[in-house]
Amino acid sequence: MTKRRPNIARAGVATEVVLTLVALLVFGGVYARRHPYQLPPRPDEQRVAPARTGDPSADVLVVLPTVAEAHSLDQWCTDQAWLNVVEREIGAFRVVDTGALTRSSLDPSAWAIIPKRAASQLDPTQTQFIRNWVEDGGTVVIEQPEGPWRGLAGQQFSNARTRETRRITSFDGALSRGELRADILEMPLRTSLAPFNPPELSRGRDYQVLLEVDGQPGVVSLAIGRGHVLLLLFDFGRAVATTTQGLPAADFTVTPTTPGDGELAFTADLAVDDAMAVTHIPFVDLLERNLLYLLDVHRPIGRLWYFPSTHRGALLVSHSEAWSGPAAGYMTDWEHGAEVDGTFFAVATSLPPETLARLARTAADVQLQWVPAGHPRVPARTWGLRSFEPVARPMSMLEQFDSLNRDTIPYGPAIAARSLDATWPRDYFAGFRTLEAASIQIDSSFGPPPAWLDSRDDRFGYLFGTGQPFRPLDQSGDRFKLRELPITVDATARGYSLARVRQVIVDAAEGYHTAIAAEWRPDVMVTRPSFDAIEGWQQAFSLAESQDLWVTTYNDYADFLARRDTSHVESRFSREERRLTIEAKLVGPDAQSEGQPTDASELTPSVAFPARFEGRPVDRLIVDNESTPTAALALTGDRVLHVLPLPPGDHRVQVIYGSPLDSETPTSAAPE
Repeated sequence: MTKRRPNIARAGVATEVVLTLVALLVFGGVYARRHPYQLPPRPDEQRVAPARTGDPSADVLVVLPTVAEAHSLDQWCTDQAWLNVVEREIGAFRVVDTGALTRSSLDPSAWAIIPKRAASQLDPTQTQFIRNWVEDGGTVVIEQPEGPWRGLAGQQFSNARTRETRRITSFDGALSRGELRADILEMPLRTSLAPFNPPELSRGRDYQVLLEVDGQPGVVSLAIGRGHVLLLLFDFGRAVATTTQGLPAADFTVTPTTPGDGELAFTADLAVDDAMAVTHIPFVDLLERNLLYLLDVHRPIGRLWYFPSTHRGALLVSHSEAWSGPAAGYMTDWEHGAEVDGTFFAVATSLPPETLARLARTAADVQLQWVPAGHPRVPARTWGLRSFEPVARPMSMLEQFDSLNRDTIPYGPAIAARSLDATWPRDYFAGFRTLEAASIQIDSSFGPPPAWLDSRDDRFGYLFGTGQPFRPLDQSGDRFKLRELPITVDATARGYSLARVRQVIVDAAEGYHTAIAAEWRPDVMVTRPSFDAIEGWQQAFSLAESQDLWVTTYNDYADFLARRDTSHVESRFSREERRLTIEAKLVGPDAQSEGQPTDASELTPSVAFPARFEGRPVDRLIVDNESTPTAALALTGDRVLHVLPLPPGDHRVQVIYGSPLDSETPTSAAPE
């Protein structure tokens, strides 16, 4: 019997196959671990802007139109930009729809504002009782009116006759003087202008031109009876909206100005004009402030100051983690040792919970650095076994928000956000709607592009014309609840220098009165290797405090804005007695909150009011039935307003202005 030999060749082949399969599995596993299979991203949850609301007892009435959702830029209604203006400069506002406007709607108002679209929807009966209200002493702003306005404005207006504008050429009526007035004249003005040639009115006798645009009348004042009309011939609401919120393409898309796949753009792509890239002037803030000052000339009112106590501005120092790793905490460690406050924007899943907890324990304000869908560094959710996770899906913004909030328990939740690298979705409104869905209160994504974009011009300063937070407008023309606060100082941006940081802080204190959002990333010495940047960060705190700026965090600033929103001032004015009476309800911080100063007025909104009426200063000041010295009253940098700090609660402030027959020696304002 023959013994069968084993098939050695076949066994060798089987071994090679097994080894090959093992090698392929190992290689495939390593590859899958490094390059997991990407599931399609989940669409971001979005929420549209809510319907408008107002305060029924506010001094300022804003008439708003009935509009449909716009499908192109020329259809977009920007009338609610006026709500931002009044909210920032005065505080509360009252709203009424064009169809519901009656004479009784106007009677309680100190001022009435009728924006462009609303002005075109009013009928002859309504324009007539507006004229009657003005004759009885009312003060009204009418913006580029189209329709039956000849009896009030002196001529008929037609939208077909408007032309595009370039710049403001004079503002002789501005109450701000000197450099502050000159700053306004540098503003690029990208809007429309209506011609003003009233056939029956004479310039200088029947009307005064207070501001000119491209050498033509831009703002006209008309005295009618005992009241006044301020006629804006340029589309101010459109100028404010497209400068602060940015100018998209005609179809509401954001066009990237840099090479790439075009999936994302940068917020800097929305800048309305190239000149905005290097300006250190908050044009929109100065323009809107001085336009409302023109109304105070005829009917002074009280308002809420921008900041707590008599602070002349605010400095919000922040650090975007931007995948810098645990070493990113060295900046917050230094701030903790120096007993100053800063905000740390963290990317979801980038830092372990222990690191985030350590940052929060050292008093850092931890907020969300969100990464829009389509960004190559967007965080991902993964699936697998332990460390082997071969399947991944990009996280939506809401998932990033929830993830960071879980990792920061018991601190948080996040109420502020900033996008990574100042990126923005191509859909103009999508970013705001996503942030609204996450209940973000302040976003700070608008600002200069990242440093590696060498093709850009120097970007430093007020790229969006404002240093005040504003509520963006949705496609419907309604305002979002969230606020946008553009970045003013970015240490990685081209054009940065310690001298410019110092200039921005000093200018904010001396006249601009802005909230400076300043960004020093932990990797600043990598992207911009200069000790100038580090020195600027460390000196900014003491410099801001020396200029009486409020050094704060995004969380504390949001808390203050919420208190300001719920505070209230209401004014009455007796021209015969030259007496402005302000009823103020001021909301202060929770007395049980940790870390709050003993004096609650340090974090409470202050009351502000005109320093002069008809050229005369304040003669007497009575607060809660007690006379108060006027000599020590704080003045704004433009010397137009007094700022009066008060503790939380209800107050009555009576401001009595000097008689025109009195001596010319001022009693409450410093000499001009």
